[in-house]
Amino acid sequence: LITILSSCKHLICSRSGILSALGNLLSQGLEKRDGTHDSEKPLKWLGPTRFAIYGLFFTGPISHYFYQCLELLVPSTASHNILKRLLLDRLIFAPAILLLFFLVMNFLEGKKNETRVSQMKSM
Repeated sequence: LITILSSCKHLICSRSGILSALGNLLSQGLEKRDGTHDSEKPLKWLGPTRFAIYGLFFTGPISHYFYQCLELLVPSTASHNILKRLLLDRLIFAPAILLLFFLVMNFLEGKKNETRVSQMKSM
C-alpha cells in the first residue's frame, strides 16, 4: 500500500490524510496498551476521522505547496541556503501550521469560539 501511494504524485493529500488518521489510531492503541485509558472501551473513530480531514485538506496541500515554493525561492543547491530554509520552516511555517491545527481541530470538535480563543492565548 505504501509503495502504491508513494508512486502516485496526485495522492499527496490522501497520503497525508491516511497517515494522520493512522497516527491517531496508533496513539489510541498505545494509550489502551499502557493503561492510560480503559482497555474495554472501543476505539473512538471520530478522532481518526478529524485527523484524516485535517491531513487531507490542510496539511497535505499546504505543506506540499509551501515546500515547492521554498525550493523555488531558496534553492537547496548552496550550503548557506540550507540554514535559510531551516529557519523559514521552523520560525514561520511550523508555528503557522500548528496554529491552523488547533483552529481546525477545535472547529471539527465543535468547540465554541471562546474556547478556541482561550486555547490560543494559553499557547
